Amino acid sequence: MNWAIGQTYKNTEATRLDVTGLRVDLTHLETSVRGDIAKLTTDLDLRTSELRHDLGDAEVSIRHDMGTFRNSVMQRFEAVDQRLDAMDQRFDELLAAIQHSNEKD
Repeated sequence: MNWAIGQTYKNTEATRLDVTGLRVDLTHLETSVRGDIAKLTTDLDLRTSELRHDLGDAEVSIRHDMGTFRNSVMQRFEAVDQRLDAMDQRFDELLAAIQHSNEKD
């Protein structure tokens, strides 16, 4: 009976050592995972900041390009409007000349 108790004790001690080793490994793993999470969080925050900066630059560039495009289009419409006004004035002058010519006849 003493032999069985001794064997059980030895097995229990071996199991305790295994559990202690697993706890140490688990503590190391938990510490490692926390460090990895902290590093990933820092990297993601940095990348997010860079992307926001790039997005801001792109927004400024697009706004500038759209403003330039809008001004260019407005200038072209103004030029067309001036040409149409000049044609309208010529038609009015031509109509007045025709009416004046008809009045003489």
